[in-house]
Amino acid sequence: VNLIGTSWELYSARVFVKNLDNNATFYYDHFGPAKSSSNLDIYTPSWLPIDIITKGMTTWKFTSSNQFVLDGGSSYNYNVSYSINSKGIFNVYGLENGSARPIIVLQATDDFFSAKIYEGYGNDGTYNYSFYTVLTFVRQGFTEAPTEYNVPIGYSYNGILGGTTIPTSNLIGTKWVVTKYIQNLVATYPHDTLNFVSVTQYKINSSVLRN
Repeated sequence: VNLIGTSWELYSARVFVKNLDNNATFYYDHFGPAKSSSNLDIYTPSWLPIDIITKGMTTWKFTSSNQFVLDGGSSYNYNVSYSINSKGIFNVYGLENGSARPIIVLQATDDFFSAKIYEGYGNDGTYNYSFYTVLTFVRQGFTEAPTEYNVPIGYSYNGILGGTTIPTSNLIGTKWVVTKYIQNLVATYPHDTLNFVSVTQYKINSSVLRN
C-alpha cells in the first residue's frame, strides 16, 4: 500500500495512557458526539498546527517530493523508512518550533490507514503518565467506516477525553493489601493481596482469577 500522493481526512483518534506509578492502562476517544476537536498533548496542549486535530477537517498528504501538507496549506519536509513492525515511519520535520513528529503507520489499505503519533509524558498533579495517540484517516471521498486499529491487550475504555468517563478502570493493574476486615464483630488481619487484572476479574494472592 502506498500512502504517498493521496489526500487523507481524519476519521477518528484514540489516546492510550499508562499510569507510570501504578501501571494502570486505559484509553480515551479524542472525539465524541459533542466534541470534534482535540490536542495530541492531553496534559499540556500544544500550539503546533500538526498537534491540533479536528474530526473530518484535519487532512494529511505526503507528496512524492517529500513534502507533508497539513490541512491543504502548511507544508513541511519529511523522510520515510520502513521496518518489520510498521507499514512505514514518516518523520515530519521543520515544524514551527524546529521539532519533528515521527508518524508510525500501523495498518493501511488503499482507502484508510491508522498511525501512531505523539508519544509523550504528563502529570495530572497526582500521577505520572506516558501516552500516545492513534489517528485513523480515510481517503478523501471514501464514505465507508474504516477498520479501527485493535486496542492493545490490557487497555480499558475510559470514555471521551475531557468528557464523561466510565469509572471502571482506576483499579486495573493495581495491587492492594487487605490488612483488616470485620465479620460477625470479630476483626481479622489477613494481609492478603488483591490484584485487579481487568475490568471484571481479580486475584487474591496468587490464586485463580475471580469475577
